[in-house]
Amino acid sequence: MARAAPGVERTIAVLNWLAAHPDHAFTLTDLVRGLNLNRATCHALLAALADAGYVYRDSAKAYRLGPALAAIGEIAHDSFLPIALARDDMRSLAESLGLVCIAAGRVGLEIVILERVVPAMHLAMSLNLGARVTIEGPAGLSFMAWAPATDAERWLQALFKTRGEAEGRRWAEAMAVVRRLGFCFGRIQPTGAAAPPTSPQPGETFNLSYVSAPVLNDAGEIIFSIALQGFDRPYDSAELQGLGVRLRDVCETARKRIYGHAIAAGR
Repeated sequence: MARAAPGVERTIAVLNWLAAHPDHAFTLTDLVRGLNLNRATCHALLAALADAGYVYRDSAKAYRLGPALAAIGEIAHDSFLPIALARDDMRSLAESLGLVCIAAGRVGLEIVILERVVPAMHLAMSLNLGARVTIEGPAGLSFMAWAPATDAERWLQALFKTRGEAEGRRWAEAMAVVRRLGFCFGRIQPTGAAAPPTSPQPGETFNLSYVSAPVLNDAGEIIFSIALQGFDRPYDSAELQGLGVRLRDVCETARKRIYGHAIAAGR
């Protein structure tokens, strides 16, 4: 794949930085240090973006995303049909469960939040639209379990390299479990560390960070995921599987609306 021109890469880096910190404005010095950019180059880039309305420069000479970019983002958000077809079901699910419901897509080596429904009690913890999470094992299992085979294998091999043979095998088994269940979930250990998903057993309880399911294309590969967050108590195995079933139903409804048919048997 051809590499983007350096100027384009720098522009993307600046816009992604500002989008990842929507509650803050950044001076030229902040951006130069944070992104390791040449000062003169960054200044010229910001001036061009400000002239176009893509960033806004306030009286303190600090920058944040601008109105022109906000308008473009709203158009893109409203016109991304696959997500639009799932919004009502996401809202219904979030309201009935009292949990945050998000839709996320994969962009290269990152997961990007594309849609969210946030009940009032969870406003403080919700992820911002456009927030990004790097796909680097074990993060990203919910996408890698249904990614193209070469991507999934590359993700696992990196885990074996960085975490060792035993830990790598645990996450390889977790990937198989997730595929078998048809949904993914994050387990939080008493230490606060993430643990690989395992098949829920009767009487078992789970401290959950998320539960997600994929919306798949006709090749059985993920196009985006829908996830629940905001868990404030342990869930038993029956409750966990119930959440997984409800998410799978929402995802299958979305893919039927997108493709006009159910997924082929055996996918």
